[in-house]
Amino acid sequence: MMRYEDVVISLVNINGLIHKNEIDKIYKSVFADLSVDSINLNYLNESFIDYENNFFIHDSVHSLKDRKDLLDDKNLYPYYNPTSTEIKFYLDEDYIEKNNEYNELFSILNKYTQDEEISEDIIFDFSLGVRISLDFEDVLSLLERSGVEIPEEQFDSLLKCFVSYGGTIRSWKTNGFTLNELKNRNTKTQKVGRNEPCPCGSGKKYKKCCIDKEDIGMDDAIFYENIFEVSVDDKNILERKLMHKMTNVHFHIMNMKEPSLEDLISDVSRFGAEYISDKRPQDIVGSLLYILFRRHNVNITEKRKEQLLKVLRVYGKRDYLDRISYYIERECLGDYMKIDSIDSISVVNELYRRNNIEVFKAIPKKNPFKFLETIFDEIEYSEEMADGFEKFALEILKDGSVNQKLELYKLVYLFPFLPFVLYEFLQGEISYKERLLLLKSIIKSYEIRYENEMNNKEFEFTVDGDNKIYILSIDSLAFFMKEEGKHKKSLELYDKALSLDPSNKYGYSEANLINYIKLGRIDIFDKELEELEEGSLYKIFLDLLNKLIKDEPFHNDYLKAYDRCETLLEAICENDFFLIDEYDHTAKLFAQDFLAFFNQDRSVIKKLKDIHQNN
Repeated sequence: MMRYEDVVISLVNINGLIHKNEIDKIYKSVFADLSVDSINLNYLNESFIDYENNFFIHDSVHSLKDRKDLLDDKNLYPYYNPTSTEIKFYLDEDYIEKNNEYNELFSILNKYTQDEEISEDIIFDFSLGVRISLDFEDVLSLLERSGVEIPEEQFDSLLKCFVSYGGTIRSWKTNGFTLNELKNRNTKTQKVGRNEPCPCGSGKKYKKCCIDKEDIGMDDAIFYENIFEVSVDDKNILERKLMHKMTNVHFHIMNMKEPSLEDLISDVSRFGAEYISDKRPQDIVGSLLYILFRRHNVNITEKRKEQLLKVLRVYGKRDYLDRISYYIERECLGDYMKIDSIDSISVVNELYRRNNIEVFKAIPKKNPFKFLETIFDEIEYSEEMADGFEKFALEILKDGSVNQKLELYKLVYLFPFLPFVLYEFLQGEISYKERLLLLKSIIKSYEIRYENEMNNKEFEFTVDGDNKIYILSIDSLAFFMKEEGKHKKSLELYDKALSLDPSNKYGYSEANLINYIKLGRIDIFDKELEELEEGSLYKIFLDLLNKLIKDEPFHNDYLKAYDRCETLLEAICENDFFLIDEYDHTAKLFAQDFLAFFNQDRSVIKKLKDIHQNN
């Protein structure tokens, strides 16, 4: 005999969202006259099932908006009553029924994939999409992402197999019924408009009342009032909570206008409250700060992030807030990154189908940029194709941001020699390892794309346009190598950047100084230090650094540093990078280098700190 909680898990997997009354009815009808005295909610929580207002809810139906929409779709359908055997099967969240339609689809699909595992993965992803959303539109994308090449004359027949199998999948939107079951029981055609008053006289719209009772011909169709609505009062309360939390953040953030933090709070409270109703106010404010910085093109340093998290008392949730910020920006603040021309998408789709490359089958799912390490050697570069693909990429990125990531992935899979497309992925939420892979790939992509120009002696390198992407990628990779302690590699990269951009616009030579110290090249360090401009920030503070390292008297150097930039001196002594956030790039770069170096040995800083605190 199955325990009640296991039946709940199974029925939630079939329905997505289901009222306790309906579970009780099914439970008693299948397992006969059993009573339920209590529910072990902890057991259900461990299985990622929520319990709210007598509804059991699958964890993937996460936001209030998702729950509201799903309940709206489900209302006036009856609930499918599974057998005890089906209940046992659906206790496995990933269970899919391998019926005749499945076998036929698998057999045909496998002819093209020549790989049973890939075929199973495609069908599983399709099955999951139909179960959750009844969406058949992703079939083409599924095939494309898997690198399956289907002859055009066979595509329609394969699509019919997908549709045939899709009709046998139990869907959340239809309370566990399959489309085929609903079709077979459909006894009448709709004669009243969906938004017209229901002829039964209830005062409700037809779509909210008898539409499915008549069309499906089921007397046990049910209706639940939507308890997942957000009222005006709820929105006002949310806005007040967010405004209250906003007062905890640093004052200078309040100077950012168009948008301001208040603007973002107002918009998210008005238009997106249902998406974030389950989030803590301080988490939302932290996420909105990230959005604010992005929209004002402010470089959010790691130190600054940590400082904000401490102030908001959400320390340790940096990655979580990053994810929430992108979610809020996409779902609550509108589609600010639209593509003007849908035609460009169809062109990319067609190119993707025609230019399918065998190597796509090896693209890893967990780390989508891993394939870039080898793909450059397997795809032949063509200047004509580069110009063509660049045109489509610019269409997709017309607003300067990434919205249609799937389309950009397709472009990269097809033709990775577009450095600015790869660069766009750096702006998204990616892991540290993916960031390193992308930086290396951007550099390689640029060098292949512009090989002829770079080999031309008359080619003048400038830090503008594509060149800027290239030089910043080298600079960033050098910085990460230095952070990882790979000082020799970092030195090579900074030297390369300096040879390309002798203007030293981004301070490569200064950033290299820590590498000289770490590699024991003190003679070069001393030489570079001598060549620095007298009175410059770097010169003054590095003279002080040099005296500290050699344990020489440094009082006069301290006074020069104090006069030149007291705040920077304070930041170094207090190990608080946030203090110099309003200063220029050079000051930030030096402080970041200095703190990273001396955090390994704070005893040196202690001598400086003692004098600073005692004047």
